[in-house]
Amino acid sequence: MGCDIHGFIEYKKTVSGKTEWRSGDYFKKNEYFGEDDEPEFKVVEAFGNRNYFAFAQLCGVRSRGKDIEPISEPKGLPDDVTNYVKSESERWGCDGHSHSFVTLRQVIDYRKNLKPTKVTGMISEDDAKKLSYGIIPESWCQWTNQSGFVEKTWEDKVDALYNLESVMRSRAKEFLRCFNDDQILEQADNIRFVFWFDN
Repeated sequence: MGCDIHGFIEYKKTVSGKTEWRSGDYFKKNEYFGEDDEPEFKVVEAFGNRNYFAFAQLCGVRSRGKDIEPISEPKGLPDDVTNYVKSESERWGCDGHSHSFVTLRQVIDYRKNLKPTKVTGMISEDDAKKLSYGIIPESWCQWTNQSGFVEKTWEDKVDALYNLESVMRSRAKEFLRCFNDDQILEQADNIRFVFWFDN
């Protein structure tokens, strides 16, 4: 059974002397609104693709051994999570697991210190020949019964959180009014990705 991530961007803002976390997500109209308990609007997933390397790097979920050290083990929802994310977590109930969160600073620091990871996957016979010359495959799958694929193992610095950092930087520019990298780094603790998994 596959495992999927459900994640939300939040940013910390002070307005009129009150500091609180707010939603940094985009929303779209839910085509299933009115059926069962479907909400009128659904969040546009900021980082919703199924990538087991990313899951392992975030908090050790779906990790294939001890080769991938996560940013942290699952920490649960933050105490000051936004009402929207809290209600979404409650809606998922026991079908959601391994709740956690990471700040933009944690993602930046993690990506700076990436270490090579052992990768085992099915690749084309052509990619297997290239691998023997040190050319790392651009894509692979866990398993296939398609002919012309072989299982190989190699080492690579798998940068599975690149897209997440890009999205978080973009939202920092938009919601925290950061106009350059220095300002983003100053605010990197004030934007976070709150997430959990289902399977």
